[in-house]
Amino acid sequence: MISLSSDTVTVTLSKSVPLSLTGGTSAQGFMAANNKFLFIGTNKSSDLLKVQKSNYATTQITGFAPPTAITSDRYGYATITFGGFSALANAFIVYDANGNSLEDGGGASFMLNTDQAVLPSTLH
Repeated sequence: MISLSSDTVTVTLSKSVPLSLTGGTSAQGFMAANNKFLFIGTNKSSDLLKVQKSNYATTQITGFAPPTAITSDRYGYATITFGGFSALANAFIVYDANGNSLEDGGGASFMLNTDQAVLPSTLH
């Protein structure tokens, strides 16, 4: 509810989806989305998940190292970057708007846009 003096948001849980991700108190989470999918991972494992929004089906994505960034753009492309940005061993995978793996390769690639922020000091 929005009024002249305050705003109130009410959230109702509609679905709980167990995610087979490695976490913990020191874990950093990474997530980006397009209209059809969520891409989710942590810095504790090279295994990530692609979650289909329409039915919550999950697909495991295995990288060679934990993700450093998961980013997306307004066209529905999502990029998962593995390994450190200044490390010799790094790679990326780009997914299209339909969740298909479109491109992969060596190097630390990510997408900048107006929907998310990246702290350069954390890119190592």
